[in-house]
Amino acid sequence: MDIKFFSDMIDTLEKIGKGLIALKKVPEKQRKKYQEAIGETYTLLNSAINLVLNRLGDIILIDEQAEFFNEVKRLDNFEEWRQVEREVRLCNSLRATGREMRRFGEKFLDKTALRNKENFSFLVFDVLEVGERELADLIGESLYQLVEKANKTPENSEGYKKLKRATKKMRDAFRKERMKLISAELEFYKQI
Repeated sequence: MDIKFFSDMIDTLEKIGKGLIALKKVPEKQRKKYQEAIGETYTLLNSAINLVLNRLGDIILIDEQAEFFNEVKRLDNFEEWRQVEREVRLCNSLRATGREMRRFGEKFLDKTALRNKENFSFLVFDVLEVGERELADLIGESLYQLVEKANKTPENSEGYKKLKRATKKMRDAFRKERMKLISAELEFYKQI
């Protein structure tokens, strides 16, 4: 299952963190502020991935076939993901972190090892600073393949088993991304 959006965000964040660490001439107070913004971004992305993992886990536990199919088909519902974000209060944190990351980018991006400025812009402007709509869309788009599979799979016992396996595979892909995120975050904190 392809959840490239999250992989790209994690890779970009990891490169930004390494770039910040490499900047020796940044005043300590300013450095701390950017380190906190990067740390907060790791936390927010982890929260977003956990939202997805929790939802997938809940769906996997459903034994009734029709209900299971209905729940999988609803996974790309952007409005539901936006509501979940609001309930866990990711929106304001995303915007505040995005502003800090933008300041970092404006001042130091040319001096860091991060050469792909489009990835930085994607992370900061499209995901963090604007906030809720984009992250909800990313979650929905990441789950779209699974929803599409649910729409094409016959709602019989064989289809149910097949879709259940695909849902578990998607959950495993998100778990893998979460582990990658945690590893990158630990590496970042070890170096500062």
